[in-house]
Amino acid sequence: MKFSKGSWEALQIKGNGITQLGDRIIDDGNKKLALLGDSLLKTIVLDQWSYTGMSRKEGHELATFLGRNSHLEQCGHEAGLESKINYYPRLTYDGRKISVSQKVMSDTVQALVAAIYLDSGKNLNAVHKAMKGLGLYDYTA
Repeated sequence: MKFSKGSWEALQIKGNGITQLGDRIIDDGNKKLALLGDSLLKTIVLDQWSYTGMSRKEGHELATFLGRNSHLEQCGHEAGLESKINYYPRLTYDGRKISVSQKVMSDTVQALVAAIYLDSGKNLNAVHKAMKGLGLYDYTA
């Protein structure tokens, strides 16, 4: 599997020894991308919601539910991301990796959403398509 520079950054965990990819400093792992991805998730969901007859309360609840760490973690595991994450070196034992925490997986999913946004030239349609592919959100207005 070939990864773009943004996707590769999204798979980095803080403290794993990777601090730079090309000219981009990533001393905080995928945290910067995760913050952007969190905002993009809400933007896509609420953009699609705005074309529905759902109330503001329902839109807020939908965006909140879909952005929950538990939902993001589930989607990440179902997409097989656990084996792609670049862990801390000390988290390996006898060549086996320990299971990924909810926070690490949810940050990784959010970071991948942001990486797709940046790698696509900031194309929100590409992000929406990727979110559907990851099982994050499958509504189309």
